[in-house]
Amino acid sequence: MHIRSLILYVLASAATATGHAVAQASIPGKSDAKIVTFELSEGSWMSLDISPDGKTLMFDLLNDIYKMPASGGPAVAVHQGSATQRSPQFSPDGQFIVYLSDESGADNVWISRADGSDARQITHETHAMVAGPAWSPDGESIAAVLTYSDIFRVRNSEIHLYSLDGTSDTVIVPPSESGKDVQEPRFAPNGIDLYFTERISGDHYVYMNTGAKNFAINRIDLERAYSAGNKRRAGNKSSQDRHPARHSDRRNQKRRVISGFGGATTPQISPDGKSIAFIRRLGAKTVLFVKNLGTGEERPIYQNLGRDLHGDYLPQEHYYPAFDWFPDNRNIAIWAKGKLVRIDTQTADATNIPFRLTARHEIRPAIRIRQDLAPEQVDVRTIRQLAPAPSGDVMLFRALGKLWQVNMDSHSPPVRLTKADSSESEPAWSSDGQKIAYVSWQDETGSRLIVRDAATGAEKILVESLSVIREPRFSNSGDQIVYRIMDPDPSLNAAGPETGLYIVDTAGGTAQYLSPASGIAGFSADDRRIFHFAEPQFRKRRASVLISIQVDGSDLQAHAIAETADIRNLVLSPDGKWLGFKYHNRPYVMPFKMNDAPIVLSPEDNSDIRLLSEIGGYEMSWATDSSRLYWTLGSDIHSVSPEASDAREDVFTVSLQTPADKPEGVVAFVGGKIVPIVGEVIEDGTVIVEGNRIAAVGPRRKIKVPKHATRIDTRGKTLMPGLFDAHGHIDCCFRAGTMPQQQPTRYAALAYGVTTNFDPYSNDLMSYESSEMTQAGLLVGPRWLKSGQVVHGLEARTDGVYHPLSSLEDARNVLKRREALGPSILKSYKLSTRAQRQRLLQAAREYGYMVDGEGAGQFYTNIGMILDGHTNLEHNLPVATYYDDLQQLIAAADTSLTPTLIVVFGELFGENFIYENERPWTDEKAQTFIPDVNNAYNPIAGPGGASLQTRGMHSIHVADEIYDIGFRSVGRSVTKLDKAGVTVNVGSHGQASGLAMHWEMLLMAEGGMAPMDILRAATLNGAKTYGLDHQMGSIEPGKLADLIVLDEDPTEDIRNTNSVRYTMVNGRLYDAYTMNEIGNYDRPRHKFYWEMLPTNGIDWKSTWSGE
Repeated sequence: MHIRSLILYVLASAATATGHAVAQASIPGKSDAKIVTFELSEGSWMSLDISPDGKTLMFDLLNDIYKMPASGGPAVAVHQGSATQRSPQFSPDGQFIVYLSDESGADNVWISRADGSDARQITHETHAMVAGPAWSPDGESIAAVLTYSDIFRVRNSEIHLYSLDGTSDTVIVPPSESGKDVQEPRFAPNGIDLYFTERISGDHYVYMNTGAKNFAINRIDLERAYSAGNKRRAGNKSSQDRHPARHSDRRNQKRRVISGFGGATTPQISPDGKSIAFIRRLGAKTVLFVKNLGTGEERPIYQNLGRDLHGDYLPQEHYYPAFDWFPDNRNIAIWAKGKLVRIDTQTADATNIPFRLTARHEIRPAIRIRQDLAPEQVDVRTIRQLAPAPSGDVMLFRALGKLWQVNMDSHSPPVRLTKADSSESEPAWSSDGQKIAYVSWQDETGSRLIVRDAATGAEKILVESLSVIREPRFSNSGDQIVYRIMDPDPSLNAAGPETGLYIVDTAGGTAQYLSPASGIAGFSADDRRIFHFAEPQFRKRRASVLISIQVDGSDLQAHAIAETADIRNLVLSPDGKWLGFKYHNRPYVMPFKMNDAPIVLSPEDNSDIRLLSEIGGYEMSWATDSSRLYWTLGSDIHSVSPEASDAREDVFTVSLQTPADKPEGVVAFVGGKIVPIVGEVIEDGTVIVEGNRIAAVGPRRKIKVPKHATRIDTRGKTLMPGLFDAHGHIDCCFRAGTMPQQQPTRYAALAYGVTTNFDPYSNDLMSYESSEMTQAGLLVGPRWLKSGQVVHGLEARTDGVYHPLSSLEDARNVLKRREALGPSILKSYKLSTRAQRQRLLQAAREYGYMVDGEGAGQFYTNIGMILDGHTNLEHNLPVATYYDDLQQLIAAADTSLTPTLIVVFGELFGENFIYENERPWTDEKAQTFIPDVNNAYNPIAGPGGASLQTRGMHSIHVADEIYDIGFRSVGRSVTKLDKAGVTVNVGSHGQASGLAMHWEMLLMAEGGMAPMDILRAATLNGAKTYGLDHQMGSIEPGKLADLIVLDEDPTEDIRNTNSVRYTMVNGRLYDAYTMNEIGNYDRPRHKFYWEMLPTNGIDWKSTWSGE
């Protein structure tokens, strides 16, 4: 069939099926969207294509598709609207285009006429990611890249060939055995050869040496791909339920066409098939090359292009925007630094192809919710570590760092189990209900395993250890207790005794080591075996393995396997007959039997498995007699019998409140320079603080200091609002499940002047508990904003954060679960489809929650997030420069930005500039408060966490030009946005707790931002972003007393921010060098564990001692 006849047939079939042309996608509930228009003659990251006759140029810009004469001029919209539409390419006859669209909710391949009419969806993915479509020369098929959205394959990809009628789908380039991605397929005119880009090097987690041989252009022979026995498979299901598409003959080996230093990407074959144009990085320049396929000669043509994405560690649809040859086989049209240019490949002359257009966009308002971080009372919603008494009437649990007991048959409030000052956790009952085992913790002395008489309260210490004791469980006879020594955590303890499973007699004696273990389930009903969990092996699909041994450590047996962390929190009933677990954060229960071979857990197609709650829950625990399974949802304790599917679910609400912390007395800061952020700088001023609020601020001569006030002499110093870290991953002990009394990361943050911290990748219960403890004055640290568990789009993520969001109701259940715990800012992260992101946004609007977006370095995803109304955009767009289109779009939207130049996407992370030019390991506060820093991003590969010495003294040296096309270039764009009124925040990424906040401000200054603008970005802007500017961010009467006193003036030199002498948070004043509370209180802090032994003046922490 002739190409045009075939396409018309396909389009006619679509019209018959639908009855009308496909409409532009609509955002659910978008009535409040505003329409913005702006004139553009400059654009960012524009892919283009030239019509076969050379007369028309098609390109994408801000997720819309336009066309214009190939010589330039006015551009008209071909596909414009709320859907993302990009990567256009003409059909061989020029009458149609193929492009990518998320019209269906996910990125898919579509075709339409060249004027945009008769749009037709070709692929039908609902979860996997499709990219880089290319039309075959015969017009009958389309090649495109497919990437699966699971942790095992997200950095890998494969190239499929789809028929236009959607009846066949063949993998023509299988996934690379290296695990790296293939992208940018392009057909040769002969229809036989397919060229594509493959990442062939770059094994570091995030670092790419762009001068190395990282990328290559390969070729396959499509005729061999369809050799005998390779009939293409019919159908095109979603990747979630698809059987693997038929793979082409693996004898069709790929052939390396171009490689070399600086790599080679983005192939484009000339119309006569004799030459191939491609992109290579030379130093800090992105260069257009042409290779003669006959002679093999390669020539550099043009070096004034925009920066490529060769330095990005993440797979990209385009490592440089798609470009095209003119029919004369000599000239090329390509995007270059915001413009479109025509390049003569023989003379290297470049001429501008001018364009002008009117962009039109629907932008939803960013979600902003007014928050309160200073309530009068803390309503406790974080209930952890349930331990129901055998009698069924009493429940033990952990909240606010202590153990509590509550009578579930009455409405009396919970009471403390003990009166101890130590942290308490991990309660367990003996089967007769007479004894309680629990763990007591003090930072300076470590763990105690305590057995308590439930009737008298008499206690006996069974085991003491400097390490962390976890999960004690009684034997059914009550004669023994099994427990676990946890792996060392830098915030808790140094390496100590062998980690794993131990057993001890309840009468006392020496504990016996049994086996490695990552968790404990308990004793078998006959006390002969101990059920526990093996160390996870995620890559081997053994995320959680329930195993057992004899009580002497022998006869290891495996019983149940959760292949990925999407199934987690396994709890075995005491009688061994039932197994509870969570799947996609929802609780399930199933019958359990010990078989010869372990069962593989899966709720799919398993009628024995019973879903307990659509909303989800936490902290599953069994009754001692196995009659009920308990779980929590906020302050509610749910329980159900496992026996019958129609069993009644009971709910008991724990009512626990405590007064919020508020200091007494008055503090007066007298005589210093005041930088209030709002209003004029006061050269000689006074600030009065009463309790936890600012009472007065003004020139010293006008403010009367109360006689009973504690005076702080600030002459020669500068007073300003406390810093707001809008992206600080400083939540300690993320995977530990427990926490110290003093979190070093939070002390470090305060020492460096951070009084509010937003951690956009925290867990649920521990982060919520620490927030409640901070508000109650039980935990010293910055005010705590958290994301809670991120809403992640990758299946099998090792921390179990995957959320399918396959429906709006799914998203609402996420919000119901979050609402039960209390306020937070949701984190939308790597959700693979726009439909998922929009569902989360709609549910968040309904429930009054903000949504932070991270586009994970994907340009088009970031634009969609801005259009859809995310509260804030974390990290930068991966491009080097935000040209006028992005500048105008972002300025017109309400979404704020936290660029985190310290881990800038698209190029070498900005932290390397700091390590190359500063000596942070010599900083006195760092030596005192920072046990380790993020070392995972160190280009010199090593452990994920390391000492600041290790990270800083051994780093890389790069030419300054690399930084100029990386963090500095992004910084210049961000500075321009700031001047245009966009809310720009400072976020440290938590690379070194507290200290990295000052690094990020230095990087912003390198991008040209003025000191006062940086100070506003580091204080008031974060408060505005997250609905807190009525309480913090500036020094004004009535606002919360979160202040810092600096020895040097940051308005003169932004480096002076790192001279914090005093930090006040919530009206409590701390000496920033000791973190002793001073002012109206004299409260020295306790020692960290590494301070317990003398080091003779040597910068050494015992956490560095090894495993």
